[in-house]
Amino acid sequence: MQWWLTIPKNEVHRVLLQCLPFVICWEIWKNRCAARFENLHMSSRHIIRQVCHLMSLILQCQFSKLNLPVIWEDKCAYVEKLQQVIHSQLVIWSRPEEGWMKMNVDGCSKGNPGSAGGGGIIRDHRGLMIVAFADYFGLCSNNVAEAMAILQGLCICIDRGFLKTIVESDSLMLVNIINKKVRPPWQIHSIMAQIGELIQKGSFLFVHVFREGNVIADQMASLGEKVRNQIVFTEDLSLPRQVRAYLKQEQDGFPNFRFRQKKNLFC
Repeated sequence: MQWWLTIPKNEVHRVLLQCLPFVICWEIWKNRCAARFENLHMSSRHIIRQVCHLMSLILQCQFSKLNLPVIWEDKCAYVEKLQQVIHSQLVIWSRPEEGWMKMNVDGCSKGNPGSAGGGGIIRDHRGLMIVAFADYFGLCSNNVAEAMAILQGLCICIDRGFLKTIVESDSLMLVNIINKKVRPPWQIHSIMAQIGELIQKGSFLFVHVFREGNVIADQMASLGEKVRNQIVFTEDLSLPRQVRAYLKQEQDGFPNFRFRQKKNLFC
């Protein structure tokens, strides 16, 4: 029981904890069958050696860049001390060219599917907020909320005459759908059809952005889900305090940081 309750210290340790019990059972069963049906002597030392060898092969195949010690005891101690390599990246919101607007949009669903909201912000070439919006979409999935947020943002752009707009979303799937790289799933097919009709009315460029570069839109989406109502902001002073802080940070060119674990890279 203590083995199953052990918390893995890294991904290599997790594989070791998950595979080792099955490898032990396999080797015991294999040697028992050999002893019973082939009259071969079943040696515990041989079983242990085979278990160590097979686990070493599993770890080496899964994590080929690791230089593991040969001795099993040293190998276990080494695996427990491994730490996954963290990759950091600067993410900076960039202003659009003069004559263009930039709209960041996002959607959220608490539970996926669950209570959902969407929102976004439209800024000019100086980085100044023109319009920000938040809305509640009821119970739906993340993908539906993201698509609804884009649809609502496009309606606002067209109503206000912002016909040259760069649209940034952290949903790579929706950006690829709008750019006709993949087909939409049936759940959002009708919403994507409406989006397709709207983008014919102007020059809209859809770009994928990391979540760390879409913080304000994420905050607006959460606000829409929280207040469960539609809100439109036309002055930055009326925005929530935290959103104003992010707006000032991005306007001044301060970056956000994106941290990701490098798969199968350890130190």
